[in-house]
Amino acid sequence: MRTLLFILLIPSMLLAQSGEKTVTLLDKFADHADSLILNSSGAPGEVYSCTINVQRNVRAIGMQNTKITFYYYQAEDSVYEINGAVYFAPRYNLPIKISAEYNIAASQSVITSYYIDGDKYLNRFISTGAFGNMYRNFWISGGELLKYTSKDSNEGQKEVIQSEKFSKEVYSDGIIVMDKIREYVKLYYDIFEIEYKDK
Repeated sequence: MRTLLFILLIPSMLLAQSGEKTVTLLDKFADHADSLILNSSGAPGEVYSCTINVQRNVRAIGMQNTKITFYYYQAEDSVYEINGAVYFAPRYNLPIKISAEYNIAASQSVITSYYIDGDKYLNRFISTGAFGNMYRNFWISGGELLKYTSKDSNEGQKEVIQSEKFSKEVYSDGIIVMDKIREYVKLYYDIFEIEYKDK
């Protein structure tokens, strides 16, 4: 009986170990991406960035500044020939990081970063200021939430860690994070399409 129970537990133990390994690799990927971005000089082969800045007066908040930055490696253009004429078709890599920064009133700032490694994502959310400090992280692989952590000064800095079994709220928030990544990636590709409108 014990042998059978052990054999039945092996797959769940392996999945848990695999999930923790992916979480560790995503953390390393994010730290490496931040290091590359910090040390990039804009030379060929290094990380490039594309930024959108929006400033508007929002009712009950006041002046709100939003900055969205996409960090990416530039892909080589595809070259092809038709009837002796050479043409170039632009190609684009997925961004390795997307960062959105904004303020809530004058006293609260938010930075949320999405790190993208194929179908694996890490979202780091930081909100600091007069309304308290909040930190949240979501680790996602293949469309599945692997791990969630949070710490909120309004809740006594108690750290919440969830993996494998998630609360309904955390699971729902994880789906929202995946939706946001898809929307941001679409916006990233749309920006490059807009670049060619008047060329």
